[in-house]
Amino acid sequence: VLHLAAIANITACEEREGEAEALHVGLTAQLRELADRLPTPLVYTSTDQVFDGNPPPAPRRFVPEDLPMPKSVYARTKRSGERRVSGKA
Repeated sequence: VLHLAAIANITACEEREGEAEALHVGLTAQLRELADRLPTPLVYTSTDQVFDGNPPPAPRRFVPEDLPMPKSVYARTKRSGERRVSGKA
């Protein structure tokens, strides 16, 4: 199951927080439940926006082990979606 759906416009997420939450978190949780019943993995795309915007010193880049610090509705809901997929919600 490949989950690419998102409201990627940060301003739209701020203006329509409920819709962002429903898509990035609610739908993601439903797809996780569906994938758990199928013999197939769930692939979820997230965003570098889950980090605070202060990149590590060059040449290092953000890695999945870095501490997420979402600062917008878009980033917060995408991070919540990540947690649903990983089972850490």
